[in-house]
Amino acid sequence: MVIEPVEFDLRATDEDYARGFDLMYLRRRKPRAVVILLLLPVLAYGYFWMLRVEDIGLFIAAVLALWCFFLLSGYGRRFFCRKLARRIRATTPSIRADWRVRVSTEGVGASLPDGVAQIPWRLFLGYSRDEGGIIVYDAPTVIRIFPARLLSAAELDRIEAFAQQAGVTRI
Repeated sequence: MVIEPVEFDLRATDEDYARGFDLMYLRRRKPRAVVILLLLPVLAYGYFWMLRVEDIGLFIAAVLALWCFFLLSGYGRRFFCRKLARRIRATTPSIRADWRVRVSTEGVGASLPDGVAQIPWRLFLGYSRDEGGIIVYDAPTVIRIFPARLLSAAELDRIEAFAQQAGVTRI
């Protein structure tokens, strides 16, 4: 008995990208990041008020230093990566993944996405894997999503193996 593979037209939706970036950059810490963002100037002012510093220039320098610390911290990077992700999705039509996935009940070898072995994996910037699937970063403006809801764990393992063999960095 020959089992024909089933083809799905896999077009990643905005929700897929938003979820991927949320898991990748925010790690569900958005409320804390916003609170820290709002409290930094207040904390700086309170600190200098306790020290009775009257020089406004020193106060401004301290606030700028705290902002630099925020930007260099994980919260700042996540905050601006989120903004960048929204801008990319809004301005780049090519970010919508337009590829087909073949899913077969015959086994993992026949059920990988078409052309996974032929993808130039060494050109990718990195990939991440979580319960939602695998997100692969081609370039700053293009990402590919291999969602777990459409692929089995064995298929995702095989895709991850291709990426690791090519030396793609896991983020």
